[in-house]
Amino acid sequence: AYDYSEPWKSGAITNSSATGFIIEGNRILTNAHAVSNSKYLQARFANSPEKLDVELEFISDDYDLAILKFGEKVEIPKVEFLTFSEIPKL
Repeated sequence: AYDYSEPWKSGAITNSSATGFIIEGNRILTNAHAVSNSKYLQARFANSPEKLDVELEFISDDYDLAILKFGEKVEIPKVEFLTFSEIPKL
């Protein structure tokens, strides 16, 4: 996070990991807190050592959700997408 009292400091570089789900459109649904303030994002499928570059497509801190998108040239293994039923009324 940006420090307004010491703007010349860039902060510590850290690594983190989170779980996500493949959704329609070759995208990943994950938590916003896992990707907020990130400068570089990669995704890896379970049981695969290969890391793939992803981009942040949408983030909602209010709902703690984020959508990541694979690059166009990335070949995604055939997996079953997470699907949603009708969204209930609030």
